[in-house]
Amino acid sequence: MNALISSASQSAYNLVSDTRDSLSGIFSLQHRGFWFRLPLTKLSLWIEWRECSVGYGWQKNDTADLEFFAGRLQGVFSIERD
Repeated sequence: MNALISSASQSAYNLVSDTRDSLSGIFSLQHRGFWFRLPLTKLSLWIEWRECSVGYGWQKNDTADLEFFAGRLQGVFSIERD
């Protein structure tokens, strides 16, 4: 009986670990920001919050990145290159 419980516990741990590893390529929460990659696409979004307002607007850095400002939020929407 103990072996069955140990095996089930290890299987649950492996499932949680594998799920966490697969989500790490899609989602990341860091100290002052949030990174998200849309699954099955080349689109990604980085948003971070600032201590002071950075204004409102947007700026296109190159052909694939769009940086935006919304008060205390600043972000970058990008398309990954091959």
